[in-house]
Amino acid sequence: MAVDTADEDNAPRANVHINQFGGRSGETTSRPRGAHGSKYRDYSDQLAASSKGDNNLWALFTSQIDWEVYKKLGLSYKTVAQLNGIIDTLPSPRPEFVHHQVEVAGKVFDFFSHDIIECIQALFGDPEHAQYLAFAPEHHYMDMDRENRVYHEMHTGKWWWSTQAELEKQRPGATIIPIILSSDKTQLMNFRNKSAYPVYLTIGSLPKSIRQKPSHHGQILLAYLPTARLTNVSNKSACRRIMANLFHACLGHIIAPLRNVGIDGIDITSGDGVHRQGHPILASYISDYPEQCVVTGAYNSDCPCTSPRAPNPCQLHQRLPRTVCRYWGVQQRLPHL
Repeated sequence: MAVDTADEDNAPRANVHINQFGGRSGETTSRPRGAHGSKYRDYSDQLAASSKGDNNLWALFTSQIDWEVYKKLGLSYKTVAQLNGIIDTLPSPRPEFVHHQVEVAGKVFDFFSHDIIECIQALFGDPEHAQYLAFAPEHHYMDMDRENRVYHEMHTGKWWWSTQAELEKQRPGATIIPIILSSDKTQLMNFRNKSAYPVYLTIGSLPKSIRQKPSHHGQILLAYLPTARLTNVSNKSACRRIMANLFHACLGHIIAPLRNVGIDGIDITSGDGVHRQGHPILASYISDYPEQCVVTGAYNSDCPCTSPRAPNPCQLHQRLPRTVCRYWGVQQRLPHL
């Protein structure tokens, strides 16, 4: 009988016995013609192109004088605006915010978000993360008889292993990228009740020691959801329903690109320049109890936990939101989920 061990500190790495998944999971691929690498790889290519074969160590600037911003003659810029123009030519490692609008209950709401695929590519392609990424599931045991199993990172759990087994039947060599979303509506100030509703994204391919440290940039601010107050709706029950529908309308728009790429995959480059066939799949949503009720469509006094292994989520729980039902398109093609 396997024993679950949740505390990483109680699992000395020197005594862990590992069973590899095997097969072609996490297999590398060649770079498709015309495909772009990571943002950092594009930056290196841009530096090489700007040096024009002169081995210029100071590109995109023309000389060391430019780089150190000394007040000498020979600068390639004369104003701050021109210097900012040079800086703006550098590729950003993170995508830009895009403005969106959704209509709920006859009212239009604004929200801002990044493209979720570009966020995944930015995290996966960060050179600082290359040495930490996990590309295939593993079973870890504390004894040579493989009876006392230990769980600590996402790739050592049951979900990744079972999902990889199903995906390998359709896409051999697939690299699963578990998507972890989190949100928490935050009160900014008591004056005029200003609040923000951020949604964050990270990937389970990174170890939790990286994800939990802001200095490692393992999280990306994915979106800001609307925080409008429906002062024109007097019925509290109707107001809660509209706000729940607004939440799922926005979140459904944000995660919509995952429906196809979860199965079909995308070419993705890690920070070391290696290409793989990545399959981003929504694996976890982190939130407190009130938001768990909103995400699952449960009442405030109910348990928001529902079994993800039911053949049809709508048969299991009639209040499951349409965001879950839409994403079930991926899970129907992986019938074990």
